[in-house]
Amino acid sequence: MKKWLSATSVLLLFAFIPASFAAVKPAAIARVGDQCLRNGVIAEGRGINNTNLICMPANLGSSAGELLWWYPNLKQQNIFELIAPITSRSSDSTEVIASRSQDRIARLLGQSLKSEQLIRDFSAKNFTSTYGQLALSTFQNYRNRSATSFIANTNLLSALFYEKSPSNLLESKPVANMLIEYEAIAVASNSRYSNMTQLINDLSINPKSVTFIGGPKNGFDYYFLKKLLVMQNIDPKNVTYVETNSGAQLVGLLSGDSGKVAISSNGHFVSGVNTSKTRVLGVASPERLNWLKGKTLISQNINLVDGNRFGVIAPANLNSIDFDNLLRSLEILHNSKIWKKTILENYWSDDFLYSSQYQTLLEDQIADFAAMRS
Repeated sequence: MKKWLSATSVLLLFAFIPASFAAVKPAAIARVGDQCLRNGVIAEGRGINNTNLICMPANLGSSAGELLWWYPNLKQQNIFELIAPITSRSSDSTEVIASRSQDRIARLLGQSLKSEQLIRDFSAKNFTSTYGQLALSTFQNYRNRSATSFIANTNLLSALFYEKSPSNLLESKPVANMLIEYEAIAVASNSRYSNMTQLINDLSINPKSVTFIGGPKNGFDYYFLKKLLVMQNIDPKNVTYVETNSGAQLVGLLSGDSGKVAISSNGHFVSGVNTSKTRVLGVASPERLNWLKGKTLISQNINLVDGNRFGVIAPANLNSIDFDNLLRSLEILHNSKIWKKTILENYWSDDFLYSSQYQTLLEDQIADFAAMRS
């Protein structure tokens, strides 16, 4: 007579399965970097652009030698040069420089790729200009520099469109979007506003009663504000908007000023909220952020999710082999522990999109800018 295991016995049995075995992913759901069991097994279509992954000892990265789902022809890049649309000047204070994501992301991306042994070394070049047009034009004017990439962001894309720049980001090759900084709306703790409903009600009655502060007027903060106001049937032209040149300046202007409402990336408000100097009225994220006390706009019946996205752009003449190798390296980095830690420490949110997806995103954003201008 057969004896069946009790529920308790089954639980005890699974308790003795090694954690490493439990982390193994079968071919049907494998991602690059996941653990696998049998060398040589193929996970069809599980790689980027429906390419195959192979169960093999990883040849690069912090997990080198481990049996993982991997790209068989992945190569370490000798040098990785990043050009970023930096707005800092040598005269800027340490606080100002630290408050600008453009001043961090190229360096941190390079450091992370190097730590994962996906590149041998890197350099990050800064080009000072209001929105980053100089950095983009310099990058696109380079010839025969296949190791050079560009860090693009929505702030730059907005400025290129609204300032009618001759530079076109899409003349280069989008490789992958890496992250997003969701926008947030915040006030000083002594403000009369405690939620978005109160703010929208005042704006509906008298738009000039509220003074907003944010980034430069052709940048993403102002575009986001216009989008929010239009959704509430409020004419953006009737609202007072004061430009700032950094997150540090914005936070300084907001501090203790009950008459201003700030629009910026959510990370700029974390310190103020934690010290009870700032109150967040709404965050344009799909879900509440773990590091910031504040309701989403969606939860307050405002259907708006948006933020400043940062991605990697390759030269227009980069050959397909080097392009695919860079894309695969970025995908591996995206799945790594070091990148997840970097994202969390900088109050960024994961928003990985590869090549064709990223291209579509940029095209959609340009269409949105055109719709807002008309």
